[in-house]
Amino acid sequence: MAKPKLERNGDSDGQETNQEPTVLQEVMQKPVEPVAPVSPAPATESPTKWVVFRSHDKELALFQKAGYMDKSHGVATYNPSIGVQFVDYYLRVQDIPKHADKIKWLRGHPSNGISFAEVPDLSNIVELPTIAQLKQMSIVELRELCAKNKVKVEENAGMDTIILALLLAETAK
Repeated sequence: MAKPKLERNGDSDGQETNQEPTVLQEVMQKPVEPVAPVSPAPATESPTKWVVFRSHDKELALFQKAGYMDKSHGVATYNPSIGVQFVDYYLRVQDIPKHADKIKWLRGHPSNGISFAEVPDLSNIVELPTIAQLKQMSIVELRELCAKNKVKVEENAGMDTIILALLLAETAK
C-alpha cells in the first residue's frame, strides 16, 4: 500500500497514489552474486638485471663531479654533486640505458679493482654460486645463504667453514 500524496504544506486529500518502484529500489532488492577475482596476467618480461659493485668500505662515496655554486648570471644557484654512494658495502645499479653512462664510468674508474670491484648479482640465485663467487661474499651474506638453504653452522664459524658446509649440503642433495 503506497503512501498518500502530500501537498507542499503537508495537507493531504487522502487519496493514495500508485507508485512503482524505481530502478534503484529494484537493484537494491536483487541478491548479489559473488564474482570471482580476476588475477593479473603473468609478466612476460624478463626480470630486472642489476650491475652490482662491492666495496671494501661500508659507505664508500665516489664523485664524478663535485657540487658548486654558480653565480655567473647574477643569481646564485647550487649545482649538486654527481656521484654514487655505496650502502652496506654494495652499490646496485639497474642495467638500463638510462644508467649506461654511470655503469661505464664505474667500470672505468681508477679505483675499480682496488677500493671496489664488480661482483655478480646473487640476490635472486636459485643454485649455489661457484666457489670463486662464494669467496667474494661477506660472512653475513654466507650466513644468509645458509639460512636460505637450511644449512646449520656454528655461531663462530669462519668463512671457509661456512663455504664448506654449503658445498657439503649441496652435494648431499
